[in-house]
Amino acid sequence: MKQPRNEGDVIAQRYRVLRTLGQGAFAVAYEAVELETGRHVALKETPLGKAPGRRTRDGLAHEARVLRSLRHPGIPQYVDAFEYETATGVSFFLVHELAQGVSLWEAAARGPRLREAALTALARELLPILDYLHNRERTLVHRDIKPSNVIRSATGRVTLIDFGAAQEDGQDAPSSLSDGTRGYMAPEQIRGRAIPASDLYGLGATLIYLLTGVEPAELPTRGLRLEFREHARVSHEFATWLDSLVQPQVSRRAPTAAAALERLNEIAARASRRRHRTVRALALAALTVGGMAMVWGAPAFGGSPAQAAETSTSE
Repeated sequence: MKQPRNEGDVIAQRYRVLRTLGQGAFAVAYEAVELETGRHVALKETPLGKAPGRRTRDGLAHEARVLRSLRHPGIPQYVDAFEYETATGVSFFLVHELAQGVSLWEAAARGPRLREAALTALARELLPILDYLHNRERTLVHRDIKPSNVIRSATGRVTLIDFGAAQEDGQDAPSSLSDGTRGYMAPEQIRGRAIPASDLYGLGATLIYLLTGVEPAELPTRGLRLEFREHARVSHEFATWLDSLVQPQVSRRAPTAAAALERLNEIAARASRRRHRTVRALALAALTVGGMAMVWGAPAFGGSPAQAAETSTSE
């Protein structure tokens, strides 16, 4: 991959590069400003080379078509797509709404591991996005759910990005530059078959990484099942739920994003009730101890309060 463009470079007389957002093996993503409107956008450049393969062009055009067809607050809105020749050669540019925030991968590198409550909140944001993709008229499987493809804003808003590996129902073979990421791909996807449950596996692997700080590919396995519990401090119920996302056998995995979300909400509701009962018990215990302390601290004599007052005065 060539060197990223410099700040201030203008592309196609329409976009001025502000900074590099990230760089992969095939593409570089920039934050840019649209000169006509002044809005900030994400600009992804993929060099095509002097004799680009048909698969490369088709894959890039497919990603643009997919993104243009999506309408969800958790997915960046499509802006533009075009080929443009510069001094360094011809490149394909895909422009979409800028997802504000940092990727989960960046956040994990900077901060502590996420706890169960934070992971639950994150999953509640991502599962409806997957449910939307999987229940379109033509089912769409993202095929590359991983921490670097999820952006979270300072307010907690979550955005799923990078549809370069996405596969629509009826598409025989993905014509993309990326077919997924090691450690986050379900076994059936590695064998060339991606289904909606494959995205659930990627979500589960992502949550496990954020929980443990260990890349899924580096975790021990038992019968292809990720063994993460010794690295995790979560409830048994939540760990079992995570297991249901990364089951190597599709028949044992959570069947849909909606089903996974329903089960997660049940677990969270039970945890909330347990916390409520614990708080009530502690409050009752505090009142009881406080009452006993008042009794123990009272003067050791009998009679009425008036008699007690007389005794105290006479002394």
